[in-house]
Amino acid sequence: MSLDPEPLQPGATIGLLGGGQLAQMLVLAGHAMGFRFMVLEPNPECPAALAGAEQITASYTDPEALAKLADSCQLVTYEFENVDAEAVSWLEERVDVPQGSEILRIAQNRLREKKTLVRLNIPVAPFQKITTEKELSLALKSLGELMLKTVTGGYDGKGQVRISKVEQIPEAFSSLYSTKTEIVAEKRLQEIDLSWKPGASVCVIAAAPGYPGPPIKGLPISLPKNFTEEKQIFHAGTALQNEQLVTNGGRVFGVTSQGTNIVEARQRAYSLMEGISFKGKHFRRDIASKALN
Repeated sequence: MSLDPEPLQPGATIGLLGGGQLAQMLVLAGHAMGFRFMVLEPNPECPAALAGAEQITASYTDPEALAKLADSCQLVTYEFENVDAEAVSWLEERVDVPQGSEILRIAQNRLREKKTLVRLNIPVAPFQKITTEKELSLALKSLGELMLKTVTGGYDGKGQVRISKVEQIPEAFSSLYSTKTEIVAEKRLQEIDLSWKPGASVCVIAAAPGYPGPPIKGLPISLPKNFTEEKQIFHAGTALQNEQLVTNGGRVFGVTSQGTNIVEARQRAYSLMEGISFKGKHFRRDIASKALN
């Protein structure tokens, strides 16, 4: 991942792994801004190429195709999560790949993704790894109605089965489980009781210098040491560089606080903002001001 503050200039060539509809929309928008595109995609008539991108027709793991993409582009990104993470890792050693390969590895595996979110104290629906019908039966008893999903490869409803009663378990398990495909059981969100906390919440964005234009990246950040439940900082444009938290986007943080009313929540948010330090930090000072009148 590059922390180079220099923005990509019109005329540069952007490489795409995957040439589907999302890539097509990116190409159409990028052409209007003056960018060129090269797509690596096995489908010879992919939507991105039909929109005007130069195409390398090969698999996502083809060494020669990957080398050509790296040599021809100033930046490479991927259209969706089902491209080869090892190929992306190889690319990021040779060309700027802003998203990198580590995020891709996490997103490609539902168990890895969920465990990462849990480790970051981000709430997820209760889940269990499943390897036998007995484990699935126990999961149904403990979680209630659930969704059984393949850990990798499923998307747009594929690789998923809804289970609400024991009789459905044998067919559901056999349809998804194999020695090559792990599966996970997730409690359905509609079965979870949601609790609402009364009061108000205010969020103020801490922005990097240069934003809303090209932001300056790589600026060291200092954060407050103590947080409370009423005061939270959500990362948006940050990165770790040699163990140092630095800016890596225009909207750096969402500084959020709660209170019994707007006045209290707003006061806490701006107080928390003062504890965040990086060169050139700026933010709006009128957030929620209309609600005070």
